[in-house]
Amino acid sequence: MEKFFDVEFMLRSIPKVIEALPVTLLLLVLCMIFGLLLGGLLTWMKLKGHRSLQTATGVYVSFMRGTPPLVQLFLIYYGLPNLLAQLGLNVSSWDKLVFAIIAFTLSNAAYLSETMRSAYLAVPAGQHEAAQSVGMTGFQSFRRIILPQALAVAIPNLGNSLLIVFKDSSLVFSIGIVELLGKAKLISAAGYGAKNLEVFVAAAFVYWISCMILEYGTGLLEKRYKRKMGLSV
Repeated sequence: MEKFFDVEFMLRSIPKVIEALPVTLLLLVLCMIFGLLLGGLLTWMKLKGHRSLQTATGVYVSFMRGTPPLVQLFLIYYGLPNLLAQLGLNVSSWDKLVFAIIAFTLSNAAYLSETMRSAYLAVPAGQHEAAQSVGMTGFQSFRRIILPQALAVAIPNLGNSLLIVFKDSSLVFSIGIVELLGKAKLISAAGYGAKNLEVFVAAAFVYWISCMILEYGTGLLEKRYKRKMGLSV
């Protein structure tokens, strides 16, 4: 009788799944960088922008938080080329990873903007007033007083966003990008599905360990930053 679970095959599958980790990490890093930039812009628009900008930002954030990331990925992958074609731009030669980065950046930015907005509002109003009273400009008070305190509040939620993007990256196989889950599916297909359970347990193990490393790194960064700022850990 065939074994229910082949531990040896599962262990052999782990290094094969890890081969696709660089693609997942590339997607993660770029989406976080671009997401922070766009999220910062959205935060400013929400807090300081004209009422029309605040409304537009609110609608954007609501849509991104209220629709599944897979749907957003399909909208960008299938819709963006058609939209740009109407403008005379042909993007058929673009790498599929570009569309995935755009989709997850747009989605991640919505969540990051709320994280940054909450962190900004968590800084007591007296800090703003104190900075102005000593003659600091708005930018100086933000850079020297507000940002360091807001960052201490935001780091845990930024870590959560990091984990969410890392796990959501598994969706990009739906448009033909081979990342961790995509690699697992290819390994399974090569064996005609005979070792499905073992392969996906291997993939789950890689995701789990990777997330623990990211979580540990974020926690370590938070502790060191708060210690540097003289805040309670």
